[in-house]
Amino acid sequence: LARLPARMEATRSHVAMVDENNAMAATTAAHETGGPDAPPAAARSVSEKMLETHLVVLQHGLGGVADHMEYLAKLLCSRGGPAVKVLNLDVLSRRETFRGIDTCGALVADVLEKEIGRSNVRELSMIGYSLGGLILRFALGDRKSVV
Repeated sequence: LARLPARMEATRSHVAMVDENNAMAATTAAHETGGPDAPPAAARSVSEKMLETHLVVLQHGLGGVADHMEYLAKLLCSRGGPAVKVLNLDVLSRRETFRGIDTCGALVADVLEKEIGRSNVRELSMIGYSLGGLILRFALGDRKSVV
C-alpha cells in the first residue's frame, strides 16, 4: 500500500476531524454567499451535514496497544472523507486487556458514551482485532445509549 502523507494523523483517546479544511470551506462559503448573519438555506444544509459524523472506533486485541491499529486509523482517515472521525482507543493497554471482557467493555462504553454525547454521530462503525472485537460487542450490548 502507498505511504500516507505525514499530515494525515489519527489520534488516540480522542477524535480528530480528518479534513478540517473542508469544514472550514463550507463555513466560509456559507458566510460569503449569504453574509455572516443570514447564510442561504443551501449553505446551512451543507454546514449541518458537515456536523454529522461517521464515527469509526478501533480497538486492539489481547495484550495490545493502540499503536497496533495506527496504520488502519491513518488509512481510514486518508480515505474516509471529511465527515469521518476515527477513534483509536487506548483505554486498555497491555495487561489491562486481561481484566475480562465485561470490565474492558464497560470502560470502552464509558468512552463511547462521552464521545457520542459531544459529537453529532450519524453512523457508528466498530473495528476490533481479536479480543478487541469482543470488547466492542460487549460495550454495545452493555449500554443501550451507545447504540
